[in-house]
Amino acid sequence: MSNRLFAVIGAPGCGKGTLIKSLFGENSHVVPMSGMLINLRTHRDLGPIVTETMDSGALVPSEIVNKLFLKHWNEIYSEKKDIILDGVVRTEIQAEFVASLVSNEKNPGCVPREFHILHIDVPLKECQRRMIGRGRSDDSSQEIINRRFVYWEAFHRNTIACLRHHGFHYIGVDGNQTPEDVHKEAVEKIASFNSLSLK
Repeated sequence: MSNRLFAVIGAPGCGKGTLIKSLFGENSHVVPMSGMLINLRTHRDLGPIVTETMDSGALVPSEIVNKLFLKHWNEIYSEKKDIILDGVVRTEIQAEFVASLVSNEKNPGCVPREFHILHIDVPLKECQRRMIGRGRSDDSSQEIINRRFVYWEAFHRNTIACLRHHGFHYIGVDGNQTPEDVHKEAVEKIASFNSLSLK
């Protein structure tokens, strides 16, 4: 089954990128917000804001994130394939914007879709351990890593609740397993949900 939309959500270091790569094939379109923001670092006006916030571990303002997503969505909304939002929805403001934009009712030109939250749940201590070991430039200090978790803790519950309120179906996956087992659980839960929704 395709033509679904997944908002992939999880704490920094939970393995979103790894699962997305293993789970979704050619018949999908990934919207990678972190990569889009990194490309924006060279923008004359917005670059300094994006660079400062990302390098400090803070969240890029929702106005910038939403504008980036809107531009991308206008290019892909009619594609007959799964769309995966990687890091697009981090706050309630972003969740409200995305839910309104992708709505089947409000956007009749879109390909009709089922909407899902794919939440990769990993204990924060394990996420911190992974982040320290992966050597990414935006994880350059313990202070920055800690700040990223502060923002995650502050926003993720309301973000998930907002998406569920707008009709996104929740699929939780235990990310504290081997990548192979995380993949297997995600496949089984998505398949189980789709079989139930078709009855």
